[in-house]
Amino acid sequence: MVIKFTKNKVNIYIYILAYIMYIIGFLLASTAGELFNNVFYYIENTVIILLIFVLMITFLFDKTTLGKWLLLIWTMVILGCSMYYQVEDKGLLLIYLFILAYPRNLSSKKLAKIAMITMMIMIFLIIFLCHIGLLQNRSFVQHNVLRYAQGFTSPNAFANVVTITIINWIYSSIDGISKDKLLKSSIVMLSILVIVYNIANARAALIFGLLAIISMIVIYYYGKALITKRVVYIIPVISFLTSLSITICSVLYVYKNNMDSTLYRKLEVIFSGRLRYMLQAYDLYGAKLFGNNVDFISYNVSQLSGGKIKWFGIDNSYMYILLCYGIVAVIGMILLYVITSYYTYKNRNMYAVVYLSIISLWGISENMMVSITMNLTLLVFAEYIANFKSRKTDIV
Repeated sequence: MVIKFTKNKVNIYIYILAYIMYIIGFLLASTAGELFNNVFYYIENTVIILLIFVLMITFLFDKTTLGKWLLLIWTMVILGCSMYYQVEDKGLLLIYLFILAYPRNLSSKKLAKIAMITMMIMIFLIIFLCHIGLLQNRSFVQHNVLRYAQGFTSPNAFANVVTITIINWIYSSIDGISKDKLLKSSIVMLSILVIVYNIANARAALIFGLLAIISMIVIYYYGKALITKRVVYIIPVISFLTSLSITICSVLYVYKNNMDSTLYRKLEVIFSGRLRYMLQAYDLYGAKLFGNNVDFISYNVSQLSGGKIKWFGIDNSYMYILLCYGIVAVIGMILLYVITSYYTYKNRNMYAVVYLSIISLWGISENMMVSITMNLTLLVFAEYIANFKSRKTDIV
C-alpha cells in the first residue's frame, strides 16, 4: 500500500510535532530544580524553526485564506512596532506563529486530544522523577495547610496542568459519548480533582475543574435546548470583558489611592493575594502601546537561590498581557474572543464556549491566557482563521 503525502498533510504532521514538542518543553520548564533548566530554550527555538517552515509552505504552495493574509499583515505590523520600541519576546512570536501556521483541515478537537495525551504522559513522568528523587517535591504552607508540588515548581502549577488536561479531555472526547461512559468519566475526573486538591490545595484548579465537569453534564442533557440560543455564545466575551475590567479598575483604584482600605483587602481576596505584585509591576513598567521588556523571576530561580532572590511575576493574564505585550495586544485579545465566540456560534460548539469562559475567568488569578499549552482556545481561533473564506456569509 502506497501512502500519499500531500502538502497539507505534511503541514499537519509537522505542526502537530511542533505542538507536542512545545507542550513537553513547557512542562519540563515547569519542573522544580535544575534537571531541565535549559531544555525549554532549545525546544522553543526548534519549534520556531518548524513553525516558520510550515508557514512558508502554507503561504507559498497552499491555498491561503483571506483571514490568514489579514492576520499576517497584523502580525508584521505588531512585531515591527515591537522591534522598533525594542520590546522583544519569543512568547508573542510563538503565539502568532502557532496561529498563522495552523493548517487547513486540522481539527482543534484533535489537537486537544493530542494535548491531553501528551500532558497526561508528562504529568506521570514528572511525578515519577519526583518520587525517585531526580526532581524536588517542594512543599508550601498556606493558611496552615501543607501543600506539595509533586515535582512542579509550585502546587498551583501541578494542579493547573491536571485541570487543563481534564478540560482538554472534555473538549476532545465528549461528542457522541454514551450516558454510561459520561457517568464513569465524570466520576474519574472528579476523583482526580479531589486527590490533586488534597495534595496541592489549589482552590482555583478545583473550582474550574468542577465547573468544566458540571458544564459538560449540563450540555450533554440540555444542549439541544441551549444550542440555538445566541446569548450562550456571548458568555465568553462577557466573561473576558468583566475579568479585564475588574483587573484594570482594581489596579488603577488602589494605585491612585492606598493599600490600607477595606476595599483593597477585599480585592486581595478576589485576586488570591496577587494584587500587590500586579501593583508593583504596574508601578515599575506602566502600560504602553506595545508593551515592555519585563524582567520576571520564576519560583524555580527564587528557590534555587535559597531565598536570596525574591520571586517576581504577574499571576494575572490581563495585567501580564497589558504590561508585557501592550494596549494593542489587549485590543487584539478582545477581537480574538469576539471572533472565536462567533465561530463557536457558527459551528454550535458549546464546549468551546465553556473552555473560553473558564480561561477568561481563571485569567484573574493565573497567567495562562497567552500560553499555547494552557490555553487551547488560541488554536480554536487559529482553526477559524485557517478555514475562513471570503464569502459574505462567512465574514464576521
